Amino acid sequence: MENRLGKIEILGKEYPLNFSVRLGQEFSEALEAKPDGVFGIEKQNIRLLALMLKDGAAFKRVVMGEDIDPPTEEQLELIFTPGDNAMIVAAIQDTIKKSGVRMIQARPKKNEAQATGVKSPKA
Repeated sequence: MENRLGKIEILGKEYPLNFSVRLGQEFSEALEAKPDGVFGIEKQNIRLLALMLKDGAAFKRVVMGEDIDPPTEEQLELIFTPGDNAMIVAAIQDTIKKSGVRMIQARPKKNEAQATGVKSPKA
């Protein structure tokens, strides 16, 4: 199940990243915001990372029963430098890609399989 989570190492500690339906709207709004200033895009990426860290911690708590206290957006702004932006972007992209992996495989009902000509795999 953890295969759907991304990860990032911050100050020597690994944190889970998640991209869920719940996060989708906030993520879209953060992407639509026009970055301003010299370091606007870096700040936007830190905002996206903070959202994924919060969602990763929530996933671990709800699904796996683990409590994780991720760094806040303010802490991330203090920890990361503009040189870390490529690593942040890679972690975000990896997590989004992993979130597309299906966790549940559905099999058609017997009548549906016959109608479509698809054989239902045996369990």
